[in-house]
Amino acid sequence: MEARVEKILLTATLLLVLSFCPVVAAAQPVPSEVKSIVAYICVPGPKELIANGTAFFVGVKNPSNGHVAVYLVTAQHVLRGTTGIFFPRVYIRLNRRDGKSDMLSLDLNASGTSKNVFMHSDSLVDIAVIPGVPDQKLYDYKIVLDGDIFSKDDLKQLDIAEGSEVFFTGLFRPTLATSDFRRSSASGASPS
Repeated sequence: MEARVEKILLTATLLLVLSFCPVVAAAQPVPSEVKSIVAYICVPGPKELIANGTAFFVGVKNPSNGHVAVYLVTAQHVLRGTTGIFFPRVYIRLNRRDGKSDMLSLDLNASGTSKNVFMHSDSLVDIAVIPGVPDQKLYDYKIVLDGDIFSKDDLKQLDIAEGSEVFFTGLFRPTLATSDFRRSSASGASPS
């Protein structure tokens, strides 16, 4: 399972940065298909829950039986407090199909026999993967299948490299109340 999780960690990093490249972001509303991919991760604040970052769901198909395992993917720093220690519990804000939303509690265990938070072996890679899938009959979200995530060969074929303009969505401070689009240049940092 560790090799599978590492593949998810590597490919999810690329998805976070590169999956929305063809979309022009300047002064446009968030497309509904993007809204249903992104979930908020909230943490306890002094008086109420605070949006601390975003996440998305990745499905990995097992070729031997066709079963799809689903993982919540986010940045490690979203799951850690100011001391660097993982929060014992975070909350995932998901939209429901009836137009309302819920905060789903998620206990975090980064080690031990009940470990459910998996990270890249390189501590500089800021990504975390948690197995689990909310009820798709109740919640309105999309799962990105691992086959839809760019590989290194895809990046070469599409001529996406360091310095390429990319599009991504997330929760950007100080605009904590809304998702936002950003355009940037791809950095030279790449998982190997």
